[in-house]
Amino acid sequence: PHFAEFGGIWPVHCVRDTWGAEFHPGLVVDGELIHKATGPEDGYSAFSVQHLPTGEVRGTGLEELLREHDVHRVVIVGIATDYCVRESGLDAARLGFETEVLGEGVRAVDLAPGDGERALDELEHAGVRLV
Repeated sequence: PHFAEFGGIWPVHCVRDTWGAEFHPGLVVDGELIHKATGPEDGYSAFSVQHLPTGEVRGTGLEELLREHDVHRVVIVGIATDYCVRESGLDAARLGFETEVLGEGVRAVDLAPGDGERALDELEHAGVRLV
């Protein structure tokens, strides 16, 4: 629903089973994958989505998976700094994970100039370490 063709503001991106959702070929993925927003849900955080028909916020299973494997530290890379990175980092910190954002591994959309920098400031203020 956040895609422009459905009334949102974003171009279509990261759609399951398309090149836009593929991992970089040099990235080693070792472990279980969490898929989100594969049905009638939307959300920017890796930890939660909003079920659109009911408005209920639901977990993606990421928090449970990390705790099951005794993970205490989360490192975030990706796009966009001012949306998904921001929300995922804030949720990770709120949930008690030691959280880092790798500056060289994120990029902002900057719909308004400075959005990315403001997101990084907010993350840092929430206890997220910027590397």
